Amino acid sequence: MLKVVCIFSLLVFLSGCGSGGKPAAVVNGQVITVEEVGRRMANLNPIVRSSFGNDPNRVLEQMIMETVLLQEARRR
Repeated sequence: MLKVVCIFSLLVFLSGCGSGGKPAAVVNGQVITVEEVGRRMANLNPIVRSSFGNDPNRVLEQMIMETVLLQEARRR
């Protein structure tokens, strides 16, 4: 839970910086940027977006899980 709160705090802080290249999270050395999270939010189907509660933190969590799964698949 603390990790999620830290990531959310970082996302909120960086979104105010105005630079899309800032990291929102780093997963085993792979960076997910604030810009990527914003693009994912913008491209979500409105029904899916409402299920996320229009919350970038939840989208970021999903992106982190996808990244971990892809990294593990590549490792195997």
